[in-house]
Amino acid sequence: MSCKHASIIVLALVLLCRVGILQADTQGSRESNRDVLIDLLGTALGCRISEEFMVDLPVSSLYSNAAGACEAINAENAADGFYFADPACQNEISFRETGQLEFCNAALDKSALGNADDLQGQPSFWTLSPGNRYDLGARRLAGLSQPFMTRTTYREVETAGGTCRLEMRVYKSSPAATGLKSIIMLHGGSWTSRGFGFFGMETTIPNFTDAGFVVFAPFYRLLDEKEANTACHNASITEIVDDAHVALDWVIDNAASFGGSDYPVVFGQSAGAHLAASLAVHETEKVSNAVLFYPPTDFTDFALRALDGSYTDEQGLGILERVMGTTVDAVDLSASPVPENTFPTIVEPNPSAFPPMFFLHGLEDTLVEARQSVRLCHALAGNIESGAVPANYLEIDSLRQRYDCNANDSEIHLAKEGDHALDVCISSSIFFGDTCLSGSEESRVEVGQAIDAASNWASRIADKRAELRNPGTDETPPETTGDSGGSGGGTLLWALAGLLYLVQLRYRKFGAADK
Repeated sequence: MSCKHASIIVLALVLLCRVGILQADTQGSRESNRDVLIDLLGTALGCRISEEFMVDLPVSSLYSNAAGACEAINAENAADGFYFADPACQNEISFRETGQLEFCNAALDKSALGNADDLQGQPSFWTLSPGNRYDLGARRLAGLSQPFMTRTTYREVETAGGTCRLEMRVYKSSPAATGLKSIIMLHGGSWTSRGFGFFGMETTIPNFTDAGFVVFAPFYRLLDEKEANTACHNASITEIVDDAHVALDWVIDNAASFGGSDYPVVFGQSAGAHLAASLAVHETEKVSNAVLFYPPTDFTDFALRALDGSYTDEQGLGILERVMGTTVDAVDLSASPVPENTFPTIVEPNPSAFPPMFFLHGLEDTLVEARQSVRLCHALAGNIESGAVPANYLEIDSLRQRYDCNANDSEIHLAKEGDHALDVCISSSIFFGDTCLSGSEESRVEVGQAIDAASNWASRIADKRAELRNPGTDETPPETTGDSGGSGGGTLLWALAGLLYLVQLRYRKFGAADK
């Protein structure tokens, strides 16, 4: 086992042994150990430890006229209350500090995260989320700014468990910023969880708010009962997809009130990338372009490879059966939800009808194989089975290879050493080495550059598509309406717990070859 794998496991073992509940290495006990670690990290001690991974980020000022003149206030030090978001003291907002321990407790409350019951249909205050300051990504946060965040409700749906009220989080460089492009960011988590996927995504958000976007981050119902409140449990994949489509319509209707456009980009990681791809494929007139990190795009291909033994990832097979609602050998490829979630087959006959797409995928990903991105990339050029990506792409020599999928601005980036969730990367003096799903340090740099390329591509193509949609209109550059002063204040708490699990899986995969 390498030092980087050992380091996170050693920390986890120490914490777990202190509470005397470390169990044997079985699938069930691994999940139990992870839950214990999550609980422990939710304590005040664990929360303080997590600050090791936080960095200071500049924040746009708030303003006050309490002294008779409109004066800038450092948002990090602002007391709870009403302020103005602009230097003319015209745009009044409610602001409240979110402390580190409060953030930890909320982040780790499985029934509360994403649950909008407490909002009672009204938007919340603006705040600075500590989650945006965790430097856990392959793309480091240096040079970025911390966005402001507010919460609101985008959907109420009646289920067998009651009324599921789904939360939308909105992130902006400043509450008063206007002339922004809109992006919908959908979290991953195998359609069964929120915490690890959402807060991993939250570390990526500053890349996009700094690129001129207002970020809309919706939660959605889940397949089982592990997370979320009872009313949002036991949804079908079709109902989860419907939540994403409702979120899209909500953003189109409400983006202007947050300074954004009504022609959003869609973004997702893993299960969230599947939902983003669904929006791009089935709502072609409403979506500007799509950024897809390690997306499941082809349910038919997944099922066929599982049936013939080509796909053997144990965790993935379990997810597939939960999604399908049956065992793999009983899946009907002609019945819902398979055809409508086989995106390459839908796109292939008329690829020019679909918005441009950006793919990032690791070649060491055995949970969602890179072929899931490659097949949709090829479909965007009209031939699923062959295209810009060579047949031997698993053997590429470079750490990262970029290919143009078609002449319509779609592109794919393949990372040779990248595993699933390759954009998550921990480097810290707490550990003896790095725990980085990007691979080596050299690969981390390449993946970080790909993430930069993704946000730049999203902005550039959104501008281009807006011009094509409304010829002759000038895109207004973002107005941040505030200087950048003071320092700010996806999350260590979930990332450490999730990475513990992923590292164990990865070690089993590589075995002695990694010693």
